[in-house]
Amino acid sequence: DKCSLGGIGGKETDRIPVPPMKDRPGWHMFCVGTDEARGNIGSYFDDGDEDDEEEDDKNVQEAESKWREKLPSGGHSPSVRLVLQMDQVMVRRVLSHLCYYATEGWAPHSPQRTSWIYALLARVERPLHRDHLALLYALLKELTLVRTKIKPTQRDELSRVNVLIVIIGIYFEQGGGYSNTMELAH
Repeated sequence: DKCSLGGIGGKETDRIPVPPMKDRPGWHMFCVGTDEARGNIGSYFDDGDEDDEEEDDKNVQEAESKWREKLPSGGHSPSVRLVLQMDQVMVRRVLSHLCYYATEGWAPHSPQRTSWIYALLARVERPLHRDHLALLYALLKELTLVRTKIKPTQRDELSRVNVLIVIIGIYFEQGGGYSNTMELAH
């Protein structure tokens, strides 16, 4: 009762407008904000999904007008209310969008992106399909590469990256075992 009164879960509560599931650039802006999402040349507006293009365009335009209206410049925070309104299909799709941008050269250790990845990893249910596990493995490789470039004095960045390395490496079993993952995070 307390959760539903606070607007958490359920169809009867006010839902936060979100981009369509296939809108990769839209989710990128929604999660990390327009400030961080600017400047990606090449693949930013290329979603790669061309099936039912005309129908999708109409649906995207209607949905875009709602979620873009109150988009904060720094993106939405992954609040409990927002993450719980997503079903598993949407959680996995948004996670794959964020993994895509992290492996395409966008900073995987930015505070907003790591918050979203952490929240979605906490919400995703196991077992995962091999395609999603491959995405997590690619993200783990990117995080370990970034980890080697972070200076020990950058404690906040280091801790964000280490937490994601441990979750992906141990809980989702992508690090080759506990000892290998701890080597990666150390």
